[in-house]
Amino acid sequence: MATPREALETRARQRAIDQDVSIFPLAGRNSREFLSQSVYSEPGAYWQLWLDDTSQPHCNCPGFTKRQSCKHVEALKMHLYEAHNREESKSKRAASIASLMELF
Repeated sequence: MATPREALETRARQRAIDQDVSIFPLAGRNSREFLSQSVYSEPGAYWQLWLDDTSQPHCNCPGFTKRQSCKHVEALKMHLYEAHNREESKSKRAASIASLMELF
């Protein structure tokens, strides 16, 4: 059975997916700061997201301020996971190509 925290994060993750929450990295590829546009509570505004020194995500939206969980943070987690998988896939392809090149 899920803990209350896990249930809250699962609900926030589903909202991020259902509402197609977008994440925008700031200041380059290795940035620890991001933006996400508010769709419901303050349309047109942007929420700031960041990774702290322990790589824990934070957001300045009202939901995160109140519950320490929000759809923006869950969208950021998914964004970072997908970016990591893309980089890992690129590295594997590069290693495969290098191995093939050694044959010739």
